[in-house]
Amino acid sequence: MSNALKRFDLTGRTALITGGAGLLGIEHAAALLEIGATVVLTDIGGENLEKARAVLSREADSSHVLTRVMDVSRLDAIAATARELADAGRRVDILVNNAAIDPKVRGDDGVLEASRLESFPLDQWDLQVKVGLTGAFLCSQVFGGAMARDG
Repeated sequence: MSNALKRFDLTGRTALITGGAGLLGIEHAAALLEIGATVVLTDIGGENLEKARAVLSREADSSHVLTRVMDVSRLDAIAATARELADAGRRVDILVNNAAIDPKVRGDDGVLEASRLESFPLDQWDLQVKVGLTGAFLCSQVFGGAMARDG
């Protein structure tokens, strides 16, 4: 670790990353691992989480890469993950609210046209808000609340 990074040493700290199996989730995790954190990758799909874990474990100690299937749009799923981590003696010190719906905006199959505001379906809007905003709100309540109690 470089001298500059030593000032940001997170050894012994745990960072929970929502949307951890996605492109940005993996990048957040790699950066946090580089400065000593243990990361808990959460995402809605277990298979993609294991792929992300394998990618990160090529450069980092795999014991510092944990995975949990968690739907950020469901308070019960978030609370269950928080309980599971607490029961395992794992305190979350850092929360990275990264989960989002990732529609691939391409010209084929009308995806580009459907992404335009005037064509954007309300059910897709509701899902985007539920995951990106409500999910961040709920995770901040559950994990942020515990961080505040822990000082």
